[in-house]
Amino acid sequence: GRIDAHRAAAVALRAGYVKGQVLRQSDLQPLPHALVTAFDHEGEQQGQVTADDDGHYYLALPEGMYNVEASAFGYEPITAHDLSVPADETITLDFQLSGAPAGVLWGQVTNTETGVPISAQILVENTPARTVSDPQTGQYSMALPAGTYTVQVGQNGFRRSTVPEMPISVDQATRLDIALTPAPTILFVDSGRWYYGSKGSYFKYALDEKDYVYDVWDVRSLETDVPVASDLAPYDITVWSSPLDSPGMISAGDVISSYLESGGNLLLTGQDVGYCDSGISGWIWHPYYRDLLKADILGDNAGRSSVIGVPGELMDGISLEMNGSDSAENQYSPDLIDTLDPLDASLIAMYEESGGAALRARGCQSYNAIYLAAGLEGLGDREGRAEVMDRALTW
Repeated sequence: GRIDAHRAAAVALRAGYVKGQVLRQSDLQPLPHALVTAFDHEGEQQGQVTADDDGHYYLALPEGMYNVEASAFGYEPITAHDLSVPADETITLDFQLSGAPAGVLWGQVTNTETGVPISAQILVENTPARTVSDPQTGQYSMALPAGTYTVQVGQNGFRRSTVPEMPISVDQATRLDIALTPAPTILFVDSGRWYYGSKGSYFKYALDEKDYVYDVWDVRSLETDVPVASDLAPYDITVWSSPLDSPGMISAGDVISSYLESGGNLLLTGQDVGYCDSGISGWIWHPYYRDLLKADILGDNAGRSSVIGVPGELMDGISLEMNGSDSAENQYSPDLIDTLDPLDASLIAMYEESGGAALRARGCQSYNAIYLAAGLEGLGDREGRAEVMDRALTW
């Protein structure tokens, strides 16, 4: 990911340019997002650019001779050999790509429990090929070049289904019917974005590992991107990551309150959520912390001991090393918590050396909420985080 600044400057000062358009040979329509790649005579890649929505590309190269290839998924690549690129000049080179020999993948997507057709996204891994099944019939169809593919089918509200090694043969139709298992609709709120502290990849992996399908809400700006109650309302569960902030800090405490009071379910995690929203910081406070999470803050720094599931509770048997080797390693002062009333909430995990690390709140309320007082991204390993996520969402 590093840039060779000297070479970049040298190219910029004495560059030649290749521009053009990539088209479909069959009807001369643009091929958006085709790749145009320049190779030297030793076969080393010297430059690559992606065509825009109209198939146009513009490639800067050091002065020299090149073989320039245009390629796109589903089409036969074409190479222009021995193209001379002088310094300070622009060469025009257009491409017309013909379709590769292909077959058809088709089928129907249904609900495992009811058999009702589902509108779901069907995508082919490591390719741009994707389509959506018809909401009325559940049927889909897509042309694919001959080969073997891994197919994913997903829709929020259902578990993702993955089918490996689907063979596609030239001029043949291959049927693949998929039945999806119902699951909660999920929104993942990544509140770390606005201060460049996102740990979203750790949460996405935990969700993906258990085949959950979810939508993502990035809080990139506090002026424009803080979700409101109506943004959360359509979802059964909201997973909210606050690596170094809190809902109250971004003026979303009322959003949390409204969502829970209307029957939404919440998984909230972050090492300073309690410090900020309980009021002990002295500059932020919101009643949802005590009234709805049923949480009591005991301290701003519980230390850095492992998080251990409470026997008989939903994290029973789980041990998560604080700042584990494949975690975000970002837990500096996780909060120490307790429940306000055992009739409303119960601790589900403890710090090995200090006290409460996570709780679940339900009681006679209309919602379920799980609160991790340490950031899940900084605990344990991938397998452990995925297991916590699965148990939490199942509850």
